[in-house]
Amino acid sequence: MREPACWEMLWPEVAVFDGNANALGIEEASLMDAAGKRLATTAREMAEGAIVIVCGPGNNGGDGFVAARYLREWGIDTSVLASHTESRGTSARAAREAAGEALVWPNASLKSHSLVVD
Repeated sequence: MREPACWEMLWPEVAVFDGNANALGIEEASLMDAAGKRLATTAREMAEGAIVIVCGPGNNGGDGFVAARYLREWGIDTSVLASHTESRGTSARAAREAAGEALVWPNASLKSHSLVVD
């Protein structure tokens, strides 16, 4: 089986990538869904039990919320540890769709989770 290509992008490159995708008619929500699904797939392969995903208020947090939604749909015990009370933009929609257990920052215990995704 061929390994998928993987590379690291710097923030300015991500902004150009997102802008080009948008100019081609690819919606931000579609990019977020693809990133979140891939994150969920990788987390599922790595975890041996419950998973917690740390999410901020921006689009990276949105990717995490999407990943949590997929993991829950796949029957995996998944929690979200949010660093904020409200998300913005496309991330806000992803947060609503990922409904489930939300841990409170910073008092949450992560001891019962086999994998922490940040």
